[in-house]
Amino acid sequence: MNTINIHEPSELHLEAKIRERVQFLAKILGEVIREQDGEEIFQAIETLRTGFIAVRRENDANLRQVILEKIEGLSPDQATRVVRAFSQYFHLLNLAEEEALHLNRRKLVHSGSEMWSGSFEKTMSELREAGVNAQELQDLLERCSYMPVFTAHPTEAKRRTILEQLRRIFIAVEAIDQVGETSHRYPELRTKIHNLIQILWKTDDVRALKPTVEGEIKLGLYYFRASIFKMIPRMYRNLERSIKTVYHDVEQKPKVSSIIKFGSWIGGDRDGNPYVTSETTRQAVWMHHQQILEEYLAQVEALKGQLTQSSDFLQNIDSLSQSLIKDRLIARSAFLHEPKEFSTEPYRRKLGIMAFRLQQNIDYVQQRIAGYNRANLPYRYARRDEFISDIRLIRDSLCDNGDQDLANGTLLDLQRLVETFGFHLAKIDIRQESTVHSEALAELLKQSGQAADYLGLSRVERFSLLEKLLHAQDTLNIDEASLTPMTSEVVEVFHTIREIRQELSRETIGSYIISMAASGSDVLEVMLLAKLANLCGYYQGKWFNYLDIAPLFETIEDLEVSVGVMEQLFNSPIYRASLEYRTCEQEIMLGYSDSCKDGGILASNWQLYQAQKALSNLALENGMQLRFF
Repeated sequence: MNTINIHEPSELHLEAKIRERVQFLAKILGEVIREQDGEEIFQAIETLRTGFIAVRRENDANLRQVILEKIEGLSPDQATRVVRAFSQYFHLLNLAEEEALHLNRRKLVHSGSEMWSGSFEKTMSELREAGVNAQELQDLLERCSYMPVFTAHPTEAKRRTILEQLRRIFIAVEAIDQVGETSHRYPELRTKIHNLIQILWKTDDVRALKPTVEGEIKLGLYYFRASIFKMIPRMYRNLERSIKTVYHDVEQKPKVSSIIKFGSWIGGDRDGNPYVTSETTRQAVWMHHQQILEEYLAQVEALKGQLTQSSDFLQNIDSLSQSLIKDRLIARSAFLHEPKEFSTEPYRRKLGIMAFRLQQNIDYVQQRIAGYNRANLPYRYARRDEFISDIRLIRDSLCDNGDQDLANGTLLDLQRLVETFGFHLAKIDIRQESTVHSEALAELLKQSGQAADYLGLSRVERFSLLEKLLHAQDTLNIDEASLTPMTSEVVEVFHTIREIRQELSRETIGSYIISMAASGSDVLEVMLLAKLANLCGYYQGKWFNYLDIAPLFETIEDLEVSVGVMEQLFNSPIYRASLEYRTCEQEIMLGYSDSCKDGGILASNWQLYQAQKALSNLALENGMQLRFF
């Protein structure tokens, strides 16, 4: 095997590199199987591997029959090992492809070659070539919003343990690319990869027990710790560098605002999952909160060890000194055992106070997760803006004292993280199927005397009744203690949303998604349930609405009626008022997978295209801003 030279041309050899790396990893996997399971299993795997390759190249019926007979001759234990071998092989194949692509892009960056399609620099170049000037790019950046959303997909069976092990192999393979086969480190790294693949071979591919919602939340958090926290500051730096490169001759260069946020369905998606309750949503929120606070604390502690400047060498620290005077009561607790700690190092003292306050936030979260709130924690940050203000204070002071590079280094990275994640980490979307709301409201309306048989009403009659109830100043007169468990849980979800918004922030909860939405009444039902929890309604004669409601049109039939549904809603005075309160923004979800299963790939894509075009025109006609998800 030849060493990959990171300075060689990339495009011509990418496929060869992938093939080379696959062969390297497959060879080690074969060694592990032969050592651990014996020659017989190894030869069975090789026979099937080479046989299927041959059949793929030339459809030989006799050879296919030989392969099938070989499979039928395997014992259950042997068949299990053979299947696992191919599963592990494809894990390593994907890893090899990702690593080669990563290496190829890194070479392009180092060599100064033209960047790949979709890269920041290539995109900026294309925009400028299309005539987009600096001010137009600035306007575009200020409107731009990118939100990846994590889901606990039922087909994702790969364990976090497997993901972590594959990442270790990836890093070790990457190290070989960096040092080369002639390096004295190569034997050590190859042995390390052999050992990691051996552990992978002996690790269960699937969980022994069905994953809990808490386990799914932890898996989602793993990605933040493993890569996203490191990636966000790097992404912004790369974007800013690309803008400076492409718009190098522009005096007032566009500035990058916070354009990326994260969302999650994990802990909020209760459609078809009875284990996702209002309590698990609370748990997800607090686990998110704790994860991001711990990241901030770790970074503040690291900065405390770096910004060691003495006040004797700082000329302009008036604002920082005033802040420390203001924080003197907090400092008494923060430096309880060493009252004068960092007294001549103002940045370290301020960071020590910030770390103490973040620790109080974490202590509070841990209490909430445990189900109680007893300790007095008066100095925790009430909201993220207070924390950002402290970061900016230090950055401004560094700039005032000639340390602009320090201000725009790790401190700016931390500020970017806080602007991205706040204290909530990711907005949690709530999703529930439309008929669940209908059945819950049927019980509530019957109990309150508003409708004896709500489910027996037509969709037009439902819509009219819901508009009337939403317009009423009072709420439904219901006895929540006497509700059935399902209806009680539906109602409790909205109370949970209100409590989370009040205790943490408005950013904590994202959209309320109605799956299998097929009529305007499906949306108004959610609004009425939200009104019961005071998430929307009238205040001083004006309508308010704290909840983004997103209908999800999934099947071909739902897509066909989507325009009529939204037209009915846009024509409703009460619904228009709710959107106007939310700056006329409407989110609509479109079901790619369900419409594909329902009507096939061609019909699905055509109907999706038609629906998006028609819905966009409808929103434009009604002065609404539309966001598709």
